[in-house]
Amino acid sequence: EKRQLIMKRRHLELELAWALVARKEEEVKNLKEKAEEKQREAQYLESEAKLLEKRIKNLKEELEKLRQEWRTLINKRLSMEYERGKRELIELLMQKTKDKSEFTLISSVLSEFQDVGEKESLLAGIEEIGERLKRIEDEIFAVQEKISEVVAERAVTLYRAVRAKEEAERLLQEIRELERRIEAARREARAKGPRIPSTRSPEKILDEIRTTNAYLRALADVSDEVEEIYERYLSQYEELEERAKKVEENRRRVMEEVQKRMEVWRSLMRPLLDEVDARYQAILAKLQATGRVQLINPENIEEAGLEIYVGFKGAEPLPLNAYTQSGGERSAATVAFLLALQQHIKSPFRAVDEYDVHLDPLNRQVIASQIVASVSGTNAQYLVITPSRISFANENIHLITIQSVNGESIVFHKN
Repeated sequence: EKRQLIMKRRHLELELAWALVARKEEEVKNLKEKAEEKQREAQYLESEAKLLEKRIKNLKEELEKLRQEWRTLINKRLSMEYERGKRELIELLMQKTKDKSEFTLISSVLSEFQDVGEKESLLAGIEEIGERLKRIEDEIFAVQEKISEVVAERAVTLYRAVRAKEEAERLLQEIRELERRIEAARREARAKGPRIPSTRSPEKILDEIRTTNAYLRALADVSDEVEEIYERYLSQYEELEERAKKVEENRRRVMEEVQKRMEVWRSLMRPLLDEVDARYQAILAKLQATGRVQLINPENIEEAGLEIYVGFKGAEPLPLNAYTQSGGERSAATVAFLLALQQHIKSPFRAVDEYDVHLDPLNRQVIASQIVASVSGTNAQYLVITPSRISFANENIHLITIQSVNGESIVFHKN
């Protein structure tokens, strides 16, 4: 055992060395995945920043077009305001002048001005330009706000891209450092032996090494002479192991046979139970009751059983027990079930003792008739013991009455 423990410890130390290498390799794999993810994130953010820069350029071009349109409308409005002022000035001069020659001159100038357009049209044009200028100014403000938002978004995106690059570089540096340590761990593990796979964590392996060392400390003073004893016990163990395999094989065969027999048992029980259930329901119908008989736990022959349900006078059928039905109802249901079983019983002689103690006269008479009917046409005989008076009118039975008179039992026979 000591030698085996020493070999086991060496194997555990080898497993531990390569488990540590595997853990570091897994760490490198996870770090590489994170670094690649950060690199992809940085590339995506840089592409997003380029798209935002292009969007800023388009917005600036749109802003310049709006400003150019605004300047054009301003010049047009100034021109129209100039024309309106010119007309208003001439009209004012006509109202103020008293010289006939000057009035004639002003009138001719005014008539030339009227060829340009009517005063109302001029005013409408000025008002329309004013409204267009207001809309353009609103659009300019909206575009400027949008440019500010996109510029801020681009700045944030570029910052995030820089941070992602820095994080990727940090992870790559950590990977390079970890790979150097992995190589040193590999050299140490190779010195112990070739690589072996392990699904356990280094902590669990280390716990087992500590346990093995504890056993070895307990065997520190054990002589090597125990090897022969160990070999003998090993031989006995192998022999017992072989026997155990044979027992297991025999058990498997027995279980297969049990399964086959269970299938046979279930195949026989189902039609038998169907017949008993039909007979049971027919007897209950004569007692103005309903019910059923069902098999429970059919998959486990050790826990399988029958459950009897009964309900009187239109009640929902419930399991037959001491808490649900009255004494008479339990007696009637129990006798009905026993009578339903009679056609499947091989015994030629059957006895029923005081079955009708709790029955009312009507159910007592029905049950008595069913007992007689169950043996009609068969070789079976019933011995029915009851303290009650039962009328078996027109029935071929042997009636024995025992009556106690003055301390003596008197027996009467009637066929």
